[in-house]
Amino acid sequence: MTIRQSELLEWYDFTQAEWTHVGRGALDFGIGTLAPVGGFYLLYRALNFQLAVFTVFGWAAAVFIWHVWRIRRVDVFSLTTMVLAGVKATAGLVSDDVRLYLLWPSLENIFYATVFFGSAQLGRPLLAVYAQRLYPIPDGVRCSVAFRRAFFGASVAWAAVSVVRAGLRVVLVSHLSFGTFLVVDSVIGWPMYAALLWFTAWFPLRTLRQAGLVLP
Repeated sequence: MTIRQSELLEWYDFTQAEWTHVGRGALDFGIGTLAPVGGFYLLYRALNFQLAVFTVFGWAAAVFIWHVWRIRRVDVFSLTTMVLAGVKATAGLVSDDVRLYLLWPSLENIFYATVFFGSAQLGRPLLAVYAQRLYPIPDGVRCSVAFRRAFFGASVAWAAVSVVRAGLRVVLVSHLSFGTFLVVDSVIGWPMYAALLWFTAWFPLRTLRQAGLVLP
């Protein structure tokens, strides 16, 4: 099979090299995004708020250092996570207010919504850079008009859901106890993001297939 740099592989045509790329991206997502969230809630319940906050920030810093050591350059994603975790930790520790700490992700949602939508409007969708961490995308595909159109649509979806999540979190934190908030926020939030991830995989591939940029 001859693969041109202007064609994207379907997942079922992946070789070991592509699956290695996907595996590394999934590992980065797991340790950089999922682990800190779960770790905070477990440590807060088992120990105390201050230790949970310190541990989450320390984890984000360790992930950043590990990425620099592994790839021999600064990784913008782990750097962003570390900086946001640092600001969030400072706000939580200075105020000693769990609710303020829980509300901080709403500001992060608004930040990401603005960045995703703004970068897509400028023709350089940041969401596509995240997607490339999980799906090998040839240079010829990334430079195409269809690729920018595909990720413009996906970026709009992410921006809209991020704004909705920010608003919902404010309402939930303001009206629910900590324990109830964790349950309700998870029940509402995870299905929303699961649907969003499915759309992010389906819509760009559909658009690129229609443009003839996916290897048949």
